[in-house]
This record gives sequence, structure tokens and C-alpha cells, in this order.
Amino acid sequence: MHKFGVIGNPVDHSLSPMIHNEFAKEFDIEISYEKILSPVDKFNLIAEKFKSAGSSGFNITLPFKINAYNFADDLTADAKAAGAVNTIKIDNNIIFGENTDGKGLINDLERNLDQTL
Repeated sequence: MHKFGVIGNPVDHSLSPMIHNEFAKEFDIEISYEKILSPVDKFNLIAEKFKSAGSSGFNITLPFKINAYNFADDLTADAKAAGAVNTIKIDNNIIFGENTDGKGLINDLERNLDQTL
């Protein structure tokens, strides 16, 4: 089973666990996905603890996207361009940082609102 989560402060409002668990169920993938509330000054400690507990990765919400950028060992071009990370993948103990915010916004505008950018 793969272990995932979303780290934020606040994090109660996040729909990520519901969305990811439903997606996994639809494709018959076993995962656990949890909300992780981090004190504002403890992101690295909380992220490292979750990583050490066997996490395959996690999402990041406010106010930690810049912290996550600095936490990553390797960054995608989108993460570098944004200067922020909202998705962490852990593979062979290497922390990969990605930012999907821009792609998500563009896809939403083009597909749902018929706007061309």
C-alpha cells in the first residue's frame, strides 16, 4: 500500500484525501491518504517525519509551497519556474518537487471555460 498525504496549515478544508481515495478506488489501487496539520514553523520536521514513515509522496498547500521547494532534492522545470512546489514524490529516498498549479489553472480555463491561452 502506498502512503500519501497533504500537509498544510490549515488543512481541514482540503478535499485531497477524498479525491485521491476515490481515484484510487476507481482504479483498484490501495493507498492511504491523510491530512497533516503542520505548525507554521515545523514544515521540514513534519515532512521529514512523514517521509521517514514510508510515505510515497505528499501534496502541499498553503503556507508551505516555498518550504517544499527548498525541501526537495530535485525540481521539475515547472517547479523552478513557479519558485514553489505543491507535489512531492519520494523515490529511492530522493525528494522530487513538482508544481501542478499552473497546468491545472490552464487546463481548467481551456476545458471548462472555453478560454484559449
